[in-house]
Amino acid sequence: MRTWVKLAILAVVVAVGGGLRADDTKKPGDKPGSDNKTTRTDDDKRSDTKRTDDRRSDDKHHDDKASDDKKFSDTHFVDHAYTAGQNEIIMNRMALERSRNEDVRKFAQKMLEDHGKNNQELTLVVSELRIAVPDKPLPEQEKDMRHLVSNEVKDFDKEFMDHMVMDHEKAVKLFEQASKELKNEKLKEFATKSLPTLKEHLKMAKDVQAKVGGRAGTDGRSPERSGTTERTREAGKALTDNEFVTKAAGSGMAEVAIGKLGQEKAKNAEVKKFADRVVTDHTKANEELMRVAKEAGINVPDKADADHEGKVKHFRSEADKNFDKEFVNHMVGSHTKGVDLFTRASKELKNEQLRRFAEKTLPTLKEHLDIAKRLQEQAGRGD
Repeated sequence: MRTWVKLAILAVVVAVGGGLRADDTKKPGDKPGSDNKTTRTDDDKRSDTKRTDDRRSDDKHHDDKASDDKKFSDTHFVDHAYTAGQNEIIMNRMALERSRNEDVRKFAQKMLEDHGKNNQELTLVVSELRIAVPDKPLPEQEKDMRHLVSNEVKDFDKEFMDHMVMDHEKAVKLFEQASKELKNEKLKEFATKSLPTLKEHLKMAKDVQAKVGGRAGTDGRSPERSGTTERTREAGKALTDNEFVTKAAGSGMAEVAIGKLGQEKAKNAEVKKFADRVVTDHTKANEELMRVAKEAGINVPDKADADHEGKVKHFRSEADKNFDKEFVNHMVGSHTKGVDLFTRASKELKNEQLRRFAEKTLPTLKEHLDIAKRLQEQAGRGD
């Protein structure tokens, strides 16, 4: 039995037999599961055709960085576009079965309709061009799929929407590159035609992600799955005072450093103005955190951790080509995490002064996030 079919069956079995989701507490926007069945699209496959040497070579370079470094081929694009489309169908069918959240269900229904049409159109194009399509997902895609149907998922809606944001970020990047670099005119036309819909999907996904409390997908570079793993690992464990100070200090120092680079390198006046605001507000918050932490007898790190330092280094030396867009994307991601951290701190910390600091700082972080999202939307419209 082909892997596509196995994954589809696994998704249905988990959705029907494994309960609605591990977190069964009624939430705003939730409603009883619907018995309406989604019309299945035909998964036309020509996957028994022998793979070419060129495609096998492309498979070694399927990660984002490699595709940036070289002109990818028609078969490379077909592999990634086709497998991503098939995964969207399976995952969104599963969402209709498992989710009780009205916004998530509406999003899943929209994805099924649009990706069903898009998959059929791509199948017709590749059939005409005699390009074979894969009979199974790419390794990373299959890994993500199996994680989503596993018992590790504590809140399906959040993790599903995290996947949708990151998957559509990858898709937008893939189709943008295809619309510029593909040699075959029919495939290039297909990519160009599909791109606005994918960008619309990404915006919708981010909106729903925010409603269900998911994490931002990227920091302007390659999408990472670590956010959902961290959330799962920390579920049910209260945030400690020391943990909060370490995380808040590290991210705060990084935000000031990256903000100063924004003041220097940003070309857009609004982005530069936002960078000024980030430097001013985070510098003030960092100083207050240091004072409160010392009064609580907690040591404050004198520099950011390796992960934050790596991000600062990236913006210092590697982000010149499209600095404004990467800067704003980072700010959306980092402030989404910041709002999450300070929200938890305002409820879970034992030290009264630290808890008040978190409560006091939280509105500013939320305001920063709103500004960053607005600038991100403006940057997206400018693509």
